[in-house]
Amino acid sequence: HDESRARSEQLLACLSRIEVVGGLTDPVLASTVGPYLGLGTVTRRQLVDARTVFHDIFINGLNDPRVSRRAHEAAARLRYHVTSVVEDRHGELPDHRDILGRLIAGDQLTQTELINHGIGLLVAWSASVSRAMAFTMDALFRQPVGFALAQKAAMQADQWTMLVASTQP
Repeated sequence: HDESRARSEQLLACLSRIEVVGGLTDPVLASTVGPYLGLGTVTRRQLVDARTVFHDIFINGLNDPRVSRRAHEAAARLRYHVTSVVEDRHGELPDHRDILGRLIAGDQLTQTELINHGIGLLVAWSASVSRAMAFTMDALFRQPVGFALAQKAAMQADQWTMLVASTQP
């Protein structure tokens, strides 16, 4: 939450216009999904690779070999990244702050299973989060009453955040 908000504010600070997916949700996702999942830094290229894999698995109903070839190449790049992270972290003390750390701490999965879960989570998040945000923003902008309610809720959340922060030592 805090990381997403900080990155969003950084991106919005100097803009008068923004394309929601390419200019806001993708950069926020790229900077926050890796640490949340425990996969380190995730680049925008890796987000594209993850979406390419998703597209081949779930949308390439005609099994177009060009799509599948690009997806296999993308999957290989993702596997290289996730494998290196899992190998680096597998011998460490358990760190429950991220998903990979919790999976490692559970000591129920093989290294190959950890790698596959990491790739699967990255593919799922990359394909769904930005799209969902774009559809949400589009719907919200078309509904003036809903937009006003969202603004009010956001302002109340800001007040709640400030209240909580002021009561902590």
